Amino acid sequence: MARDDPPTLFSARPTVRIGTMEYPMLADQVTAMEMREATGGMSSLEISFTDWVTAPDGSAGYGALGSDQPFKLGEEIAVYAGPSGGPQEIFKGLITALESEVCADRGPQLTVLAEDLLFTMRRTRRSRLFEDMSPKAIVEQIAGEYSLTPQVRDGLDDPVKTWAQLAETDLAFLRRVLALLDADLQLVGTDLQVGPLARDQRTAVELAFPEKLVALRATADLADQFGETSVSGMDIDAGEQAEASMTEGELGPGEGGLAKDVLARKFQPYRNHLKEHGPVDASWAQVMAKSAHGRQARKFLRAHGTAVGDPRIRVGSWLTLTGLNPMFANQYVVAEAVHRFDLENGYQTDFTAECARFGGEA
Repeated sequence: MARDDPPTLFSARPTVRIGTMEYPMLADQVTAMEMREATGGMSSLEISFTDWVTAPDGSAGYGALGSDQPFKLGEEIAVYAGPSGGPQEIFKGLITALESEVCADRGPQLTVLAEDLLFTMRRTRRSRLFEDMSPKAIVEQIAGEYSLTPQVRDGLDDPVKTWAQLAETDLAFLRRVLALLDADLQLVGTDLQVGPLARDQRTAVELAFPEKLVALRATADLADQFGETSVSGMDIDAGEQAEASMTEGELGPGEGGLAKDVLARKFQPYRNHLKEHGPVDASWAQVMAKSAHGRQARKFLRAHGTAVGDPRIRVGSWLTLTGLNPMFANQYVVAEAVHRFDLENGYQTDFTAECARFGGEA
């Protein structure tokens, strides 16, 4: 394929399952679909259908009519995308809203909006203590409360301490705990997958421009980078302030120079100081400083791109991007993914990906 050729169009429509039933006719009526996911869990779906059908007797009318129509609030919905020979599930959740739309220049539309099975976890707010528990144990307890299967990767057995959930939803509390450890959660079916960000690849995908990579904007930006990250707080048991500083963190995939090294040579190794308002000892401050430093370092090189639709591109996937300016051709970790379909562009996947290393450092 020449660079001047138009990008590949992958027109495969998504397929839909409502409850336990597949409805092949629904695939033919899909006019648009958008599934979004990002770090922190919770994916959402918006999928639109032509809401006008012709009956075998030749009569026509609204498709979403009567008690036997499949779209019901609270019903489970799953969407599959990819080649017709082997589509993959990209969303499973509950219908939370229905929209009907009519206008003069097209047929009636019915739009289904859904959120994944973490919906109830983000709606349940409470205050409680988790005493002498590790982050892994907290994940396992909360997952069990929602009949989810926890899959916790290595790295979350420490620290064992008392954690306070204060007027937070269960999902917000889990996000806060995991963010302190530079970790993330994603729901796959009914499996709650939890582990350190960027360290372990969810899938590996290579995207070459212009074959599979349709468009990309990549930016290497020093504006929010630091050479050092420190955390301080009050050590209640020792009766004194605890502080720790780190210049390293989990960097994830990629090759090239680090932002902190460019800062040291050309500017200053700026220090990012974070104040922890809860009780903290020196070892816990060190863990938080390392986590915060790695999370920010990975934002040095950020890529916003569009690919030919690929259900393997998910949050936590490692993307190898080629066919670019060599400074930006690298391996990135996906932080956000949007799977979308429409009748004009077919199936495409938008993504935001990050890399801590840059091939064009001064």
